[in-house]
Amino acid sequence: MSKRCALAASAGLLVLLTVSAPASAQRRDWDLQEQQRYENCLGLIETDPDLAYETAIAWQFESGGPPARHCVASALIALGQYEEGAARLESAAA
Repeated sequence: MSKRCALAASAGLLVLLTVSAPASAQRRDWDLQEQQRYENCLGLIETDPDLAYETAIAWQFESGGPPARHCVASALIALGQYEEGAARLESAAA
């Protein structure tokens, strides 16, 4: 391998590492934000299940995924809607 090829390969690796690092950091930040959102939603169920349900539904439509679906189901159960909550828990578990 020539020096020019070695330098080009090194420069390419450096660019790749530089681009990947912020993406990884952003992913970690996003994961932490989602974890906090999930914990907040579950905590809200204890104090205001109606608001928890509304918040979780909005989150679910924002691509909240399984944590949002779990919070929706849990809020429904807290609101006394046991059958719907159980059905949603089963759906979230699938």
